[in-house]
Amino acid sequence: MAQGRELKGRIKSIEGTRKITRSMEMVATSKLKRAQDRVIAARPYAKALEAVIADLYSPELAERFPLLRQPESGAQKDIPTSGRRAAVILLTSNQGLAGAFNANLIREARNLLARLTAGGVQSEIHVVGRKGVGFFHQLQQKGNFVPVQATTATVKNGTTPVVLDWDYLSATHGKDVPTWKIFVPNNAVLGGYYAQAISKQAPHPAAARLWEEYLYSNEGQNLWLKGGARPVRMAAMTTSGGIDAAAAAALPAISGTPVFLSPDQATKAQQYLGANWAKAIS
Repeated sequence: MAQGRELKGRIKSIEGTRKITRSMEMVATSKLKRAQDRVIAARPYAKALEAVIADLYSPELAERFPLLRQPESGAQKDIPTSGRRAAVILLTSNQGLAGAFNANLIREARNLLARLTAGGVQSEIHVVGRKGVGFFHQLQQKGNFVPVQATTATVKNGTTPVVLDWDYLSATHGKDVPTWKIFVPNNAVLGGYYAQAISKQAPHPAAARLWEEYLYSNEGQNLWLKGGARPVRMAAMTTSGGIDAAAAAALPAISGTPVFLSPDQATKAQQYLGANWAKAIS
C-alpha cells in the first residue's frame, strides 16, 4: 500500500510540474512573439540608418577613424590578420530553462577565444546576461581563465605565471623575473626551423647570399646560440669543436629526439588547438 501511495504521489508531482512547465512555455511564447514583432517593426529604421552610414562612409574617413576600418582576415574568416586585437561580445540569457541556448553560446565564445589566441590575436571578452557572466566568473575564480596574451609585462607582474612558448623566447623573461625557469617536457619535444630564402628579383642577390653564408658559418651560428636559439648546425659544430661551449651549456636541458612538423601537420595542429584548447583548460 505504501508503494502504491508513493507512486500516486509521484504521478501527481509530475502532473503538477507538467502544468507549470506548460504555463511557462505559453508565457515564453508570448514574450518571444512580442520580441519578434518589435524586431520586425524596427527593420525599416535599421535599413534607413544603414543607408545613412553608407552615405557618410568613405576611405578618407576610415583613414582618420580606426573604428571604421575593416580588418583583413586570414584563412579563418573570424581571425583578423591586421590590427591583432579583437573583442568578443557574448550575449546570454538572464534565466535558465533555455535548453542548450546558453551552453552553445558559451562554448562557441570559448572556441573563438581559443582560435584568436592560437592565431596570435590579443582578445578580450565582454559578456551580457547573468548566465554568461556567471560562467566566466566561475572560470576566473578557479584560476582557469586568463584572457590576456603573455607579454614581458604580464610575466613581470605575475598575470601569466606559466607560459607555453619556444624556449629561446621564454628565456628572455629571466632578465625581468630572476626566479623564471624553463622546462622542456620529456614526452613532447617540439622543434621548428626558420625558413629563409633569397629572391631572384633582389637588388643585390649576391650580397644576400653572402649574408646567408655568414648566418650559417660557425660565427653566425654561435650568434644564434648566444640568443638562446639552437642553431641548425649545432650537432656538426659540436662534433668539429666549433660550438660556443658556454652558450650551449646555458640552454635548457632536453631529453629525447625533437619532432619537426611539416607545414601540413603544423596547420592541422593549429586547427586542433583552436577547436579544443578552450575545452582542455576549463
